[in-house]
Amino acid sequence: MLLDGLRLQITKRFSNLIIMNVISGNAKGLKLDTPDNLHTRPTLSRVKEAFFNIIQNDIENSSFLDLYSGTGQIGIEALSRGANFCVFIDNSTEILILKNLKKTSFNKDKYEVISKDIEIAIGKFSQKFDFIYLDPPHTSENIDYIFNLIFLNKILKNNGFVIYELKTTKKFIQYENFNIEKIKYYGNTMLMFFSLKEII
Repeated sequence: MLLDGLRLQITKRFSNLIIMNVISGNAKGLKLDTPDNLHTRPTLSRVKEAFFNIIQNDIENSSFLDLYSGTGQIGIEALSRGANFCVFIDNSTEILILKNLKKTSFNKDKYEVISKDIEIAIGKFSQKFDFIYLDPPHTSENIDYIFNLIFLNKILKNNGFVIYELKTTKKFIQYENFNIEKIKYYGNTMLMFFSLKEII
């Protein structure tokens, strides 16, 4: 009984362990540190790989904005695959993001890490981005406000995309000023690709 109980504890512990590597590019195979709490929910590897396969012809020399960065794995994958610059924004995981970036060979002029609320940080940008990846906590209720800020602050390039990762159980709406270009499903996760409705 004691041995069975010990096995059960080990099984439960390792079932929650997330192993996260860079999938492709010049940092391929690099193991990234993962959070030790349930507040940060990294994107699944198969979702990440599928996303970058979709944009593989456009990622080179692009500008990338990783909102709600968490571990930083999405932005790091973008840089590994040839993105020219990436901004990471998260108000609670700056140390983890910097720790993972330190493991790479990326020049420091290739990225910026901002530890602020998304609503505040978005208003500070002077540049526009080709890709904006949005992976908020499942409990977030202000996504329409974030889309509105992206539009009003003109931080998405005219031919750029906002990619919104969410659970298939979460209700989504058509956000004003954006077109839905495509929706991809991966188990209980979906990726929504948005473009601007008009040139700004």
